[in-house]
Amino acid sequence: MSTYRRVLARLATGDPPGRIAADLDRREDAIRGMIDTMCRRGHLTEVDCADGACGACPMADACGPMDSPTQYVVLPDGQALIEASTADR
Repeated sequence: MSTYRRVLARLATGDPPGRIAADLDRREDAIRGMIDTMCRRGHLTEVDCADGACGACPMADACGPMDSPTQYVVLPDGQALIEASTADR
């Protein structure tokens, strides 16, 4: 599985960028750059939880303690990439 798809899969499970970077032995800024690319390509969307919008969020109950006020949601095209990676195995 490519690093891109590995990072996408980890974001889908709720792992924060800092933990992903440490686990993959990559610089955090490189992972964040990859996340920006994922957002531009329509594989991922960013949700800013810092503004107190949690009350209106349908995923509020699923969130645990956050390392960052920003969370990520994998979009259908991104999920298809993840599924294609697991099918290649």
